[in-house]
Amino acid sequence: MSKEVKPRYNIPKLIRYLPVILKNKFSSKEKVEKFLAARKHMNEPLIPTGKDDGAQGPMEEAMWYIIFDSSGDGELDTAVRYFWVNAPFVNITVNDLFLVSEHLKNRRFSKIYGSSDIIKTTPNKAYIVGKAEEFEYTFTGSYKEGYKLVFKDYKTNVEGDVFYKLHPKGVLFYNNGKTIVTPTFNIRYYDIFLCYLEGKIVVDGTSYDLKNARGIFEHSGGIFDTSKIKVWNWLNMQFPEGATHMFFTDMSFDEKGIVPINEGAAVIDDKFMHFLGDDMKFTPTKYHVNELFKKETPIEWTLEAKSGQGNTVNLNLKSTAEFSFYGDISDEPVLEFMLDISGEINGKKVKGKGTMEVITR
Repeated sequence: MSKEVKPRYNIPKLIRYLPVILKNKFSSKEKVEKFLAARKHMNEPLIPTGKDDGAQGPMEEAMWYIIFDSSGDGELDTAVRYFWVNAPFVNITVNDLFLVSEHLKNRRFSKIYGSSDIIKTTPNKAYIVGKAEEFEYTFTGSYKEGYKLVFKDYKTNVEGDVFYKLHPKGVLFYNNGKTIVTPTFNIRYYDIFLCYLEGKIVVDGTSYDLKNARGIFEHSGGIFDTSKIKVWNWLNMQFPEGATHMFFTDMSFDEKGIVPINEGAAVIDDKFMHFLGDDMKFTPTKYHVNELFKKETPIEWTLEAKSGQGNTVNLNLKSTAEFSFYGDISDEPVLEFMLDISGEINGKKVKGKGTMEVITR
């Protein structure tokens, strides 16, 4: 947590959500492993409802991605990611935007605010309005109708008017739509990973049409404390045929060890695929010395996966742009990448672009 901003408990909200908070206290490594082992492969995706889109639990957070072509050559080369957290029970709001690009200047603005009044939400639909001196945005819509994001970030000089048109199968509702409870997590969450964008984005006064652009919308409600996450690899891979999305997380239980919480999904040629746990293997194959962190960090990887239904993924990933910084919670090293991706999915050759976030502690 920022040294400048400390939690201030809202007593009525704290009492209201105390049963949720106490569940974390009774979690254990054994209970989490049992929960993960009970997950089932899904043949079709679960679809978020208006309530899923709304503000549920003591905290709410979301990420909006805009992946677009900044050079005019038809290739996706730039990603803008907007992330926010609203925690009324402790009067905390987080606002965080970064841009990573093969052609434009990387940039980021992040701030933790000691107030939960900065973001307005509603419990039964996607209606998110944020406003402060440094930014403003409005996000509305639904899975059926699509989502609309209008924003201005005055610190990074990035703004946009973006419509997210969703592929009907392009969503991963983690853990079969159930709430996962660990000592630091108590959330239901989903990633809508195949969105076709319309509209525009403006960077440093230059407007870019979002024709052929792709987007991602991630959302969760509950308690989301990342302090026990040791490794976080969040991969988004976009192809002409669809998209693939993989999330690798190593959760620490201190002296009791590490539990991997891995899950992924894909939609290729309108076919939904679901991957759990050991279905997926993600391996760094090449490194370089990161100038900020003064240590070797990966820049190339292989991804192998086989779903419960027999779908196969064999991909090579290569960094084409990298943005490094230290995070706000515990000065954790963060890497943001643009990627070239090639390989095969179900034996079919594919080639695409992607983004990845890597966090290590």
